Amino acid sequence: MSYFSVLVIGPNIEEQLAHYHEFECTGKNDQYIKDTDITNDVRKAYDGSTRTRFKDPAGEHHCPYQARFAVKGEGVFAPTSYPCPEGWEKTEIPTKELQSFLEYIEDSESKKPVPFGTSPDLGGDHKYGYVLLNDKGEVEKVINRTNPNAKWDYWREGGRWAGHFLLKAPAEIRPNYSWEWTFNADTEPLDPRMGDNRRADKALKGEVDWEAMMAEAGYKAAKNYDLAMSIFDHLPECKSWEEIRSEHEGDIEAARSAYHDQPRCKALDDERKKDFRNFPLGWDASPDDFALSRERYIENARNRSITTFAIVKDGQWQEKGQMGWFGISTNEKDQETWNSMFAKIIMELPEDTLLTVVDCHI
Repeated sequence: MSYFSVLVIGPNIEEQLAHYHEFECTGKNDQYIKDTDITNDVRKAYDGSTRTRFKDPAGEHHCPYQARFAVKGEGVFAPTSYPCPEGWEKTEIPTKELQSFLEYIEDSESKKPVPFGTSPDLGGDHKYGYVLLNDKGEVEKVINRTNPNAKWDYWREGGRWAGHFLLKAPAEIRPNYSWEWTFNADTEPLDPRMGDNRRADKALKGEVDWEAMMAEAGYKAAKNYDLAMSIFDHLPECKSWEEIRSEHEGDIEAARSAYHDQPRCKALDDERKKDFRNFPLGWDASPDDFALSRERYIENARNRSITTFAIVKDGQWQEKGQMGWFGISTNEKDQETWNSMFAKIIMELPEDTLLTVVDCHI
């Protein structure tokens, strides 16, 4: 699961975002859902798959995930294991010796067959896919139903990016702060941005004080850079993560260990542990983030302050990279390229263009 920010340009926010919903989560059976023939892929998986079995001394095979083989681990959350009984043999048997192709599809793909001569029930059993059979009851096609352009499974205005815009005058509509902003309100002070009446999730381009947003980010970046330098003090410079990975190619654990064993990494971790939740540099900061001049660091922060991860304009989605689980994105444009693209799009908009920041989840 990942959360990321999206700038929707123009009205009809729901309509613009609808094209990119993840059908498997939203269940919205609309014009964006396409039938995809996955027969060859499923057949290949079936032909190459095996099933684990326990072979007893008499040569009979047993499914290992039966209650009689279960051994409960110690502790409330300890997993249950299924060890092979002593004197038995753990084996792998080709799936095709245990299941027909149709049985495999129903079991592994959760696709139900459409009887020959009938149509799929797209609102019921065949909503997410189906199996077409021929007149002999054999598998003809395996169809998966999905939105090939899916980008999100849930969204809301503001959310984690509530108050993204800093306006020239007080906002008429209060930002949509999500519970994440207030769940520790009984024990910790609220984020100061929540008390700023110039904050907004939605505004016309001409109402936004872009320079103030950038100046605010630059001021914060200067403080963060100076803090990082005070932590690193006179410690030797680090090798970058990419350098370390190259030196330990094929062994990611050794690379992580070598990287975090460097003095600057250790010093940063020690400071972070003192107040993890409120550490100004963030939970994921590393020495690599500060391996540039103070001026460049501040300028990057200023330019990044007005951007979001993606933009939707006229129903078309543009993004910095492809967002996956746990906040990890791939195929990313470098930040400077994305900053330039983003700024150009904003600059060319009329002053009365509606802008809305959306918190998306995938």
